[in-house]
Amino acid sequence: MATITILGAGAFGLALALLCRSAGHEVTVWSKFPEEIEEIRSRGESPKLPGVTIPPELKMTSDIGCAAGRDIVLIGVPSAFVRSTAREAAPVLTDGTVIVNTSKGLEDGTYKRMSEVIGEECPGYPVVTLTGPSHAEEESRGIPTTVAVACGDVKYAEYVQEIM
Repeated sequence: MATITILGAGAFGLALALLCRSAGHEVTVWSKFPEEIEEIRSRGESPKLPGVTIPPELKMTSDIGCAAGRDIVLIGVPSAFVRSTAREAAPVLTDGTVIVNTSKGLEDGTYKRMSEVIGEECPGYPVVTLTGPSHAEEESRGIPTTVAVACGDVKYAEYVQEIM
């Protein structure tokens, strides 16, 4: 069993949280916005994944401290917020954590890949990128889909692939 924190309570982050939880991992979902967590809890689903039950047992928090001591910290926020999210998480990360990026695109102004942005904000941690083709709606409903993982050091990509 791995310990996983997913930074971002969007459709893809929640879909991956459900997937990892169903695989027996300890999962916590973080949102910067407490009201987003409250809405998901009160409705039992996210407006971003209508019809998909978010079980009350899924840990959710707005405390970035949830990234401490985790095997995997997955950053699943829109690309415009990757740098600030990585910067906020960096002080609580601990040795041995593997960071997984699911954000697409290039950083506005610098044109850096999201993995580069995360690497700058969280130096010394391996950064693995997980990408589709896939859709959160499919993953959250258990419909088979495909994702790929990549990293400069294949052992970390294989580790994430095994866990997820």
